[in-house]
Amino acid sequence: LCKKTAIRVASLNMDGFGSMAPDAIENKWCKIYRLMKENRIGVLLLQETHLTEDRVNALHKLFASRVRIYFSAHPELPTRRNGVAFVLNKSLISTSGVTAVEIIPGRALQLTIKSLGGSEITLLNIYAPSSEGAQARTSFFQQVGETYLQGRNIARPQLMAGDFNNIEDVVDRLPASDQPDSSIMALDDLKVLFNIMMTDGWRETNPHRCDYTFHRKSGDRASLSRLDRIYTTQALYDTAYEWKIEQPALKTDHCLISVKLTSELAPEVGKGRPVFPLRLLRDKKLAKAMHERGLKAREEIVVMERTESRTQDCNPQTVMTALKRDWLKMAREREKQVIPTMMSEMNALKAAADRTKQDRNMSDKDKALKVEAHMVQIERIKLKLVRQSQERARALHRIEGERPTKYWTKLHKKQEPREIIHAFEIKGSLSDTGEPTYQRDSRLMAEMAREHHDEIQADEDTPRPGMARTSAVQEVLQHVCISLDEDQQADLRESVSNADILTALRSVQNGSAAGADGIQYEVWKTLNERFKEDKKHEGRTPLDVVDMLRVVYDDVESFGVAPGCPFSEGLMCPLYKQKGERTNIASYRPITLLNTDYKLLTKVLAKRL
Repeated sequence: LCKKTAIRVASLNMDGFGSMAPDAIENKWCKIYRLMKENRIGVLLLQETHLTEDRVNALHKLFASRVRIYFSAHPELPTRRNGVAFVLNKSLISTSGVTAVEIIPGRALQLTIKSLGGSEITLLNIYAPSSEGAQARTSFFQQVGETYLQGRNIARPQLMAGDFNNIEDVVDRLPASDQPDSSIMALDDLKVLFNIMMTDGWRETNPHRCDYTFHRKSGDRASLSRLDRIYTTQALYDTAYEWKIEQPALKTDHCLISVKLTSELAPEVGKGRPVFPLRLLRDKKLAKAMHERGLKAREEIVVMERTESRTQDCNPQTVMTALKRDWLKMAREREKQVIPTMMSEMNALKAAADRTKQDRNMSDKDKALKVEAHMVQIERIKLKLVRQSQERARALHRIEGERPTKYWTKLHKKQEPREIIHAFEIKGSLSDTGEPTYQRDSRLMAEMAREHHDEIQADEDTPRPGMARTSAVQEVLQHVCISLDEDQQADLRESVSNADILTALRSVQNGSAAGADGIQYEVWKTLNERFKEDKKHEGRTPLDVVDMLRVVYDDVESFGVAPGCPFSEGLMCPLYKQKGERTNIASYRPITLLNTDYKLLTKVLAKRL
């Protein structure tokens, strides 16, 4: 199903700057970068950052311009108190045209960015006073409102998020407290000023659920509160989804809150194309299932050849098409099953914490202690997973980081958001007001692109009749003076051999994009290596995928591509030419991704030519 493209906006109180030492447990920024990368967070609002200009410059240098940080520090003690910041993921969000406005130093910072669809969105990052008490929070919210009223050129935010250090409902604290917070009224006045919803998005979406974003234990008592919230305008809320509260993989007493934002102008996109998960090529269970399915397909082909029962609907090409489809399906199903032990343990802890939060038979004191214990355990597991991931990344960098490899190129490549085609102009279609109309559904946009390139590649508007075309071809051939000798003609007449396919397979590079079938070169190479290994052992039934490909190629040569088989079909990827209207398909040049088995055949033929 198609859905609007979206950006994830998240907020987190990071509880201090931490350390810059690579292996230190207190190194929070490496974990924050990984958090943004793994969760595809486009904009992260941080509180209690303790940032300075020097620290931000060091972070920009450390992450090789993969993120951009906008910050506001405490005016007197920047490394010890307060601090708010926006962190933009440059692979998802463009930093061009971004404007930052400091509302209250170290407490409130506003950022305006270009969102999906080209429209602007303004976000306000809030870190309200905590230890100073409710009166200080009231004064703070009033001061924020006065700043907007006095600054005529300051845009009103459509999203306000952060650590508000108060709760709006008794169910947002455990153990529950009936003592009201006087700063709520000042916060409500601020919402009215910004014309945003009185209820935060998570509570509006989950009116009867209990969850918390802050946890702290002191002696035999624990306290939980939902201090961190995201407020939006009604228009923004209507198109937002996936409101989440999650435990982050770094040492802090707050949870990560997030939401996905989209707009009416954002294009509709599908789930993308599936490709074979290469990390599972060594999975024994998947390898066995693929081997058994391959042997079954091989037997079907052998029976066809022996009985000469080939038909248009049942032939080596259709067998191979079904085999590749089943291999991909097996791999994707196995991918969902392969969950590390620690991930399973963490999921069990999350489920246990959720059950405890909703348990009405447990006292608030016991419930808070139990939930807090679960949250601490989840944090420890996440930190351990992050350390393991960092060790693998460090090992990979040691091997590939100083060589001219794809890893090195990607590491030093300038980070820019993926280019999304937001709309195509519908030629000849005008609105009631005479304005051009646009198509934003990606499926229909793809159809428009296909029709455009079909028209470009059409021979003539009115094709010549058969005899006239034959005569024209013969006339052209009369001017071709070069001809092949008998030996060359004999070479070209020979069928594709297993040796030809093996030579082509050895010559292709790993890391190439898969075609429409989702099967990469690495899959064919791995299956061929297993075939060679199985031949060395008695009792094993080897699967010769190279010979299966040869049979398919022979069938294509004899009968052409079978109906319904996408053997020679490709995926067209349009790339902007850096000139012309972006809503005009003619402003894009196409690159076609072909199936790897088809490309192997073309390599064999190209070598002969």
